[in-house]
Amino acid sequence: MPGGRRSMSIRLTALPTSCTISPTYGLNTCKTARSPITQEAIEALTNRVKDAPFTIMQMSSSTLVLVVTAIQAVAFLLKDVETSGAADAIMEQVMHSLITKLADANIASTMSKRITEDITAKLVDHVIAAISPQVALVYDASQSLTSTLEEMSALHTSIGRERTEKEDNVKTVADHIEDAADALHDSVETYQKALQILTPSLDATQEKIDQLPTQILKTPAPSQGTVHPSYSSVVTTHLPPQVDKAIGCAALQAHQILLDPLPGGVLFSLNTSKCDMATKIKTALEAARNNSTPEGTICSITALHNGANQVGLHWRLTWTFLYCSANANTL
Repeated sequence: MPGGRRSMSIRLTALPTSCTISPTYGLNTCKTARSPITQEAIEALTNRVKDAPFTIMQMSSSTLVLVVTAIQAVAFLLKDVETSGAADAIMEQVMHSLITKLADANIASTMSKRITEDITAKLVDHVIAAISPQVALVYDASQSLTSTLEEMSALHTSIGRERTEKEDNVKTVADHIEDAADALHDSVETYQKALQILTPSLDATQEKIDQLPTQILKTPAPSQGTVHPSYSSVVTTHLPPQVDKAIGCAALQAHQILLDPLPGGVLFSLNTSKCDMATKIKTALEAARNNSTPEGTICSITALHNGANQVGLHWRLTWTFLYCSANANTL
């Protein structure tokens, strides 16, 4: 109202609640109570110091707005200071805890390193002591395997050499068999030629044999003083050499070798028996024998007038082997 009393509007703020109900402290009035605690204790009571501005702000309803605002600012500053102090304290505690933990961690790392070194050395010793027998066994096994491999290599080389020698021997035997087959083929051809030559004689002989009965019938009766020849003597007289005899002679010649001495020399003395001759010739054949020599033995010996000896062999292969110039020179 004009000329009247100016009214003032006061903005009241709610008094923040604290965890404890604070008594009224301040100037000595009839409504205040004297505090029995010291100033340091009051400052330690953060809640009461913080609530004091709000209490002062509500003591009078005629408090100016600026004063109320200032009181509120002071209250908020006190809160900020309290928060900052708490934050600093927390930070200090955290830093102290971190420093302590870092120190503990360094100590633990050092101890762990020492323990690790000690344990590592002991573990190495224990592992070496534990695996030493196995390592020795492995070494012995490796040495045994090495010697076994060397023996196997030597055996393989020996087997390969023996196989090569056997192949060579088989080849040599095959060559001898081929030579014997060629000689046998030549002998068969010779026998065939002999048969072809003897065939006309055989035919003539057969004709004469067929004519014998007729001739015997036509022959006049002999007188009492004459001797009649036998049938076998007549046939023998008119027959040419038999084919079997020719074949037998050829077969004997194919198994015989002639040992002719050098001019002016002799093989055996005149009083040497055929048994001694056979023994000496057999000894010479055994001395000249090698891996490719076929089996054979002496079946007959004939001493000739000129000092030579005709030796009959049991197998034709032996004759073929001795017929070779190199083997003959060896003998």
